[in-house]
Amino acid sequence: MTHPKSTQLELNEFIGTRIKTARKSKNLTLAKLANQVGVSYQQLQKYEKGHNRISACKLLHLAIILKVPVVWFYEDMEREKQLLKESIDRLFFKFEQ
Repeated sequence: MTHPKSTQLELNEFIGTRIKTARKSKNLTLAKLANQVGVSYQQLQKYEKGHNRISACKLLHLAIILKVPVVWFYEDMEREKQLLKESIDRLFFKFEQ
């Protein structure tokens, strides 16, 4: 069974990666997007790295600014987890041989 703390960290990191992807696709700097959202660029950087959990309100605000639906931040999460698991399995298989 997955520990809730590790699942929470995975979710924070996944959403953070999605935030960064959306920001870069809109050619926005950390500072510019942070200013639009009303946080420091350091705080936005922590969201992007998954170090801090983003509130639902801030995530909605980001979605509006970045012109993506809120669910976009969660899309493909299960697929990404499966790809990661397959990669790890392949590494262990090679290591065991």
